[in-house]
Amino acid sequence: MREVLRSSVFRWTVVFGVLVFAMVLAIWPRSSAPQTGAPTASGAAPRPLPSSRPDPAELAEVRTRAALRGCPDTGGAVGPNSVLNGVMVTCLADGRQIDIGVATAGRPLVVNIWATWCGPCRRELPVLDAFAARAGDSVTVLAAHDKQGADAYLALALLAEVDVHVPTVLDQTGAMARALGVRQVLPSTVFVRADGTVAGAPVRLYESPDDLAADTRKYLGVAV
Repeated sequence: MREVLRSSVFRWTVVFGVLVFAMVLAIWPRSSAPQTGAPTASGAAPRPLPSSRPDPAELAEVRTRAALRGCPDTGGAVGPNSVLNGVMVTCLADGRQIDIGVATAGRPLVVNIWATWCGPCRRELPVLDAFAARAGDSVTVLAAHDKQGADAYLALALLAEVDVHVPTVLDQTGAMARALGVRQVLPSTVFVRADGTVAGAPVRLYESPDDLAADTRKYLGVAV
């Protein structure tokens, strides 16, 4: 009798355990977000996540809209102490890789480091553009997008939106900013002598072309 009872209790214990396990499986929470590329409940594959990389046609279209002036090519000799010699960046006007030390050699340079996510940069870029038109060939004026958030499409789109056409490069590796000794403050404007050495990098926001002209005269000795 005792063996029968033991056998019966064991069987019911097993049955109860199976039922509990089945209930747990039935109510266990499942993720409602399908994995990328996996079919949804309807059988259709979900749309891919948005990409920050446009197709070539989109990039060409925004490049045309931005209508940036070509990157500098002064034809001057690179100074032996030039901090930019050998620094490679991307020219946003056409997508070429250029040696910015060679491209700007032999002429005083005013370079503005900016980024699409920087609010003050958005205010200062039109000032830089107006100053560049005023400066002509007396100095090279260049904008350089910081490595943080460096994206050709987004940079071109913002420049098109604010109607700024100053020659612009993408400092994707941060090599240009490091060579210039730029502080972690944006926007940053650096004044570089014709021999490629840094003359000054005041921490300030330029509100007018006159302000930029005054510092160009102060640091580079060039009247604009």
